[in-house]
Amino acid sequence: MALITIAADDIINYYGDLVPAFARLYASLDFRDVDGNFVAKGSALSGSGFYQQFVASKAVTKIRISTGTAYPTAGAMMNPSVTYTLAIFDANGTKIKTVATGLKIPLVTPTTWAAIQTFSKGTTLTYAPTFYDSATIEQKFAALQNAAAKASEVQLGVVRLDGPAVDVTNPIAIGQNSPVIIDLQEETAGLAATKQDTLIAGTNIGDGREPIRSG
Repeated sequence: MALITIAADDIINYYGDLVPAFARLYASLDFRDVDGNFVAKGSALSGSGFYQQFVASKAVTKIRISTGTAYPTAGAMMNPSVTYTLAIFDANGTKIKTVATGLKIPLVTPTTWAAIQTFSKGTTLTYAPTFYDSATIEQKFAALQNAAAKASEVQLGVVRLDGPAVDVTNPIAIGQNSPVIIDLQEETAGLAATKQDTLIAGTNIGDGREPIRSG
């Protein structure tokens, strides 16, 4: 059982302009199948490395893959966790679509693409996802921090506190021109003036201990 026959099937809807010509299986790892046959890994993302190829075509609004054969992953003697990625290419080798990832081919021949997806629980992709690496994420986060709006009386934004917030879920920084500060300053000044007036009007002046002397 060196090769598994996969029956022809219409596998996925397709409405693009490029004409499907080939379906290619790329192994995620180098592996040896149950009979010891060596299968090299490849990359559907870059279209490089080893692949197993089937004839593909467009059938009305479906992509059709013709009958072909592939090495099974079930019972692999080396790297048993290996899986396949199935991708569609045009006649010029331009990738049209990644159809499924995480595919595992059972030790059953003949089989179908539907049976393979059930066996492996391969993930059907509606698009080719891209991801940021950690360095890019950190750069974008830093840019967001640097570009963040400065806080105002009506705008949430960046501000530095000189002490812990009373409510960490809603920190409020009081500015030098805040009515709270202005009222406090005016109150403090008023208390000082009242104290001074009281000292002068009483029997003592200055610090309240010096007696009033007449000439």
